Amino acid sequence: MTDRLIQQVIAHELTSLYDPTFSIHSFGFRTNRCASDVIRRAKGYIQGGNRRVVDMDLEKFLDMVNHYRFTGTLVKQIEDKRLLGPIRSRLKSGTIYKWSGDNKCRRNSTRRTS
Repeated sequence: MTDRLIQQVIAHELTSLYDPTFSIHSFGFRTNRCASDVIRRAKGYIQGGNRRVVDMDLEKFLDMVNHYRFTGTLVKQIEDKRLLGPIRSRLKSGTIYKWSGDNKCRRNSTRRTS
């Protein structure tokens, strides 16, 4: 239970720090965005005359990124340095990607009918 609590605190801090910097075209593991939003956006692009929609999956990013440089960036941006130890240990163990988001669409489910 303690581990899950630490994971939630880290996820909350990283989300509040980095989510505002993400592209408006980014949907993965983001609050208020889900797979149906991606599909709706892609259909709109195709109906608008575009012939291609590109899907990029960065799942393996944390496996391939230089962890030393990555944590060096975090050190500069995270105010509460107590979070760095648990982040480093999860990077080393390979479990950080498992709790980086829940991929759930969190919004009021009011359906529009066309």
